[in-house]
Amino acid sequence: MEKSIETSRENPLLLKYNMKRGSYGDLPDPTLTVGPKATSAAHELGHRMERLMPKIVQMEKEFFERRTAQYGNIKEFLSEITGNKNYGNEMAMYGNFINPYMGKINKSGMFELLPMGIENIFFENYNINDDKDFYSFIIGLLLGV
Repeated sequence: MEKSIETSRENPLLLKYNMKRGSYGDLPDPTLTVGPKATSAAHELGHRMERLMPKIVQMEKEFFERRTAQYGNIKEFLSEITGNKNYGNEMAMYGNFINPYMGKINKSGMFELLPMGIENIFFENYNINDDKDFYSFIIGLLLGV
């Protein structure tokens, strides 16, 4: 958070609301768009952390590749896995994640691991005992940053 605040002094973070979905984008101005879910702001702050600290993305990439390789690097449409047609053609890799969205393949090179982990820390969306590997990773990532 300190890095986010420091960065915002030079280039203020714009906040927006979207009735459908949250998002985070850097260009042309850093914008955090909050969606209708209460978890949205925490999730998008996770993406901001990824952008401000590239080491996070490298660690997520290593974790993601390890998990998806264990299950054969299978790609699936998020809309088919979740039944949510709003995902359109978005793809995910199977990694036995608690939520299939954690396996989402982002064209930006970002991941959904830290954002989904932060959501759980603040909102307890999932049972931590369902994936101790994932939560150990998230806690270790946050403590190491």
